[in-house]
Amino acid sequence: MVSDQLYVKVLQAGSGESIENVNRLRLKYVIQDNSNNILFAHHDAWINLSDTIPGFQLGLQGMRIGEKRLLFIHPALGYGALTTLPPCALLEVHVQLLDADLASKIVLPPVTPLTFNWLQNQRFYHVLQESLALLPKYAGAFYQSLLIQIGLEYSSLQSPDNLSEKSSSNCGEKSSGN
Repeated sequence: MVSDQLYVKVLQAGSGESIENVNRLRLKYVIQDNSNNILFAHHDAWINLSDTIPGFQLGLQGMRIGEKRLLFIHPALGYGALTTLPPCALLEVHVQLLDADLASKIVLPPVTPLTFNWLQNQRFYHVLQESLALLPKYAGAFYQSLLIQIGLEYSSLQSPDNLSEKSSSNCGEKSSGN
């Protein structure tokens, strides 16, 4: 469908009219990366195509109720590089159209694949290295503020003397009788 970025294979034909520009669809689908790790799976879910990646939107156009497809989505039409999912992953989607809300027509935006030109910019790597160097400082300040808050709350409940007695009794040591 989109040369070198989206391939569609019909596994089972559906029936009825072809679905075009319908936003709300009821689907059964599994999305995997190229290492066969399952990223998402739904047995029966209503979704809005306007909330999905471009490759998914395009790959479902023209389906019929009951039809099963296999989509291969290039990262440029998927989640790209900056994601919590595996970055730059080729996606393999097994999908079946169960139903469609024909009243939810939308005009899908034109296909604009993600560009990765910024990866070739040396300034990007410099800024990334600077950010990574500051990460421990930010994380340390965050956890320090948490410990201070917890410490203040905890210290208001017990005195330091009680803490040392409790910690030694928790280690299984016998206290010397006075």
